[in-house]
Amino acid sequence: PAYLTIDAHATSDLQHEVGGFLVGRPYAWDGQLYVEIVDALPGEQTQSGAAHLTIMPETWAQAQQTARSKFPGLYLVGWYHTHPRMSVFMSAQDVAIHEGFFQEPWHVSLVIEPVSREAGFFVWEQGVIRAANSYQIDYPSTSPERERWQKPRSRRIDLDALPPTLDEFYEPGFYRTRWDEPDELA
Repeated sequence: PAYLTIDAHATSDLQHEVGGFLVGRPYAWDGQLYVEIVDALPGEQTQSGAAHLTIMPETWAQAQQTARSKFPGLYLVGWYHTHPRMSVFMSAQDVAIHEGFFQEPWHVSLVIEPVSREAGFFVWEQGVIRAANSYQIDYPSTSPERERWQKPRSRRIDLDALPPTLDEFYEPGFYRTRWDEPDELA
């Protein structure tokens, strides 16, 4: 269900960025850290443009509440968002968001370019956010090959743009990625 949910949301607006949350579980196997994504929660209350996405505080709170009730024992393991007609990369703003709100070593980010159907995961590696070396997506058997996400082509990206403040993205101190502890307000 995660692929279908994310893909439907990603292709719902090819002019503006859209995004949401990834639900799943981290686990270790044979000394390696893995993240299993079982579903996604589209961010419903957002402000977006062709090159930015702001998820409203109400959306973070709703995602926590929905995840707690619908997916007991699972975590928000990361987030996803689109870069329509751009490419698959983590902008300076994306990095600031990930560093500010997805700090666990198992938190991931999925970036999708919905027009070319390219996508890539970004992970923490030795304290730095990097493109994942490998990942596996279990596509539904009904998904034609031409409609599946492809790995991004290599491109040079200029990341010199200054990121927005975290206040522009989210009211600091409210969001917690694990809901086995009570929510806290700053």
